[in-house]
Parts: sequence; C-alpha cells; structure tokens
Amino acid sequence: MNRSKFFLVAALSLVVLAKSGVALGKPSQEALEHCKDLEDMAGKVMTLRQEGAAMSEVMTVAAETGGYWGRSIATLTEMAFRFPREKSLEDQDDAIAEFKNAVFAGCLQGRDGS
Repeated sequence: MNRSKFFLVAALSLVVLAKSGVALGKPSQEALEHCKDLEDMAGKVMTLRQEGAAMSEVMTVAAETGGYWGRSIATLTEMAFRFPREKSLEDQDDAIAEFKNAVFAGCLQGRDGS
C-alpha cells in the first residue's frame, strides 16, 4: 500500500479517537485545540518512530500516561509503527508532516460527525 493510501486509512481510523457531538460546519475552538493537541502528539510519536525508537518504549509512555491521552498515544504508536523508518532526513520529515496532517484531518472529521 503506498504512503498516501495508508495515510488516508490512518486518518479514517483516527475518527474513533475523536469525541463526536460537535455540530457540522465550522469547527469549534475546542475542537481545533483538541485536534491540534492530537496532531502535536502524532508528530512526537512519528518522530520517535523515524529516529528509531523501540515501539515498546513508546508504548510504555502510553501506559504510564493512562486515560484518554494514554490510549491516544497507544493508537498513534500502533499506526506510526506500520510505516517503515525512512532513510533520508527529508523523507523522515515528509513522513512526520503527512502523519500529523492525516491525524489532524481525521480528528476534525470525527469531531464534527462527518
């Protein structure tokens, strides 16, 4: 599966992470802030992946965090580790940016019910 298709699947999978119930239309400030937080977390997780961190180390952080954000870290980790570690810094940066964008888009879709 090429990277673009996988990111689309990943974004749609993230809909489950987001809380629904926000009205259709312009996202609320609360939704934007929540999705930005999730996007930032996704960037950190994918950065660790691209730097060669062990999945077990990242999952330990998820377990220690607990609650909603711990579950979010665990889900993001499972998604990020489906991708190979890119060899060049440019490709790593691209993978991180694409992952962050997919997470943000999936979060907004989940929060507005679309």
